[in-house]
Amino acid sequence: MAGRFEVRRCFAVLIDNREFLPESGLPPRVGAERDLYRIREFCQLARFTVYERLPTNNLTLVQMRQLFQDVIWQDFSEYDACIVLISSHGIKGEIRTTDGGTITVQEIVSAFEGIATLHGKPKLFFITNCLEEELILRDEARPVVPFYIPMTYDVMVGYASVDGYEYPRDPAEGSFAARVLDDVLRNHAFDMSLSEMLNIFSQRFYDSQQPDGRRQVPNYVTNLRKPVYFIKPADLGEASPV
Repeated sequence: MAGRFEVRRCFAVLIDNREFLPESGLPPRVGAERDLYRIREFCQLARFTVYERLPTNNLTLVQMRQLFQDVIWQDFSEYDACIVLISSHGIKGEIRTTDGGTITVQEIVSAFEGIATLHGKPKLFFITNCLEEELILRDEARPVVPFYIPMTYDVMVGYASVDGYEYPRDPAEGSFAARVLDDVLRNHAFDMSLSEMLNIFSQRFYDSQQPDGRRQVPNYVTNLRKPVYFIKPADLGEASPV
């Protein structure tokens, strides 16, 4: 339909850095494997095509850049959208790699903005950076890299937390964000727009204030021209949203 993006076929890139090299000085992200499991399971349910040509877990800076160079040369003609989810340590506007390097969100998103076979299609980026207190202290002298604001249409960048707010993760159950996202997707992926689901996602965080007053505050920056709807696969029932 002309008034909305209808996503029947989606290409997904799922990156999870959870084991870091000793020279990086970064602790392992215990429990992050649960987050990846939940997201992969939903992608399988929704019949998304998940990128698997190169490794996508525990990447150094060189490997991360090699991965994105390979991805952007893919032919996306048969897909209606592309989703990139990156889970790692990070600081504002930057993602940590396993060797202690950093890659900016701007570098990643900018690479996708020039792909001809994704022109006019939604490109959705979800960044779930764990921001540890010791990393904040260690990086006080680093220049501030702002959240990336897409400069072209049909791009959305979602951040699971912002500076000054926590990204809690349970070693056994994984992050609260991944659990909420999994619940929202399973219940509403095929009968609500993406923006409606993100509103529910944010409200769940607002309602989950911890006893000491801490919160997790997600943030979304978008230049999407139309609402995004994921269409239920035909073999799962009616192939259009309610």
